[in-house]
Amino acid sequence: MQTSAYLNGRSEINLSDYLLLIHSFWNDVECIPNVLNAFTSSISDTVLKGLSKIDKSIRQLMTPQKQTAQQSTPSRINSDNNDFAEYDYFYYLVENYPAGDTYFSKWDYAALTNQTRDGVRYYDSKRKKNIIHTLVPGRPFDAKSLNATNLTKVNIQRCQNGAIIDGTPYAFRRKVAHPTTNSELLQTLPVYQRVSLIQDSFKTCVEKWEKSVTAIWTDCDNIFLSSNDLALVNKMLKDVNEQIKTIEVKLNNVVMMIK
Repeated sequence: MQTSAYLNGRSEINLSDYLLLIHSFWNDVECIPNVLNAFTSSISDTVLKGLSKIDKSIRQLMTPQKQTAQQSTPSRINSDNNDFAEYDYFYYLVENYPAGDTYFSKWDYAALTNQTRDGVRYYDSKRKKNIIHTLVPGRPFDAKSLNATNLTKVNIQRCQNGAIIDGTPYAFRRKVAHPTTNSELLQTLPVYQRVSLIQDSFKTCVEKWEKSVTAIWTDCDNIFLSSNDLALVNKMLKDVNEQIKTIEVKLNNVVMMIK
């Protein structure tokens, strides 16, 4: 990714370099569709979650107050246990780890179960971070290629909201919740204020998407991306834009209804 950025005349990587990894993360042809889906969905995941919360707020806005009150108890249950903040696209931050700031591989965590597995903690001298990875049976750990020093073997397993490392559970840092997406707060406000907050949340969500993602792919000139790669991105952008238009229509209709 850094080589791609450099040869494209940039001093920093961006999402166009990230997309090149789809050509390195598979071993069998049968794996390709899953890899393509994983990478493209990881790019759009944040905005789609934001739009989903906005859509939920719109539906709650149109729900009779009595019904909302009856449903308030189960709605407090937070079933989204993987809403973790991501760092460098590939890592979660382990909260309060005694060795200092330590990052857990996102892809390794996805494959973890409640069964203990061997892992390794090391200091990445290039990123200047402590990293935890699982050890894959039959595959040697290449410390040199990972700029790894101070290697320590650890036992890891999955748990709710984080991982158990050497028998101690640790939470992963979660994304900062936007106050306007808090359904309980919205329910206590007058309708006109709730609509205004939902509109602001929608505007912020779309602006972040356009600034952080759409702008990168507009007239993208990464010399290493093929037409097929760009077609994959364009389909993802089209799907997200359709979702944005759908939410926008719903929001505009609600505004018209309460006038």
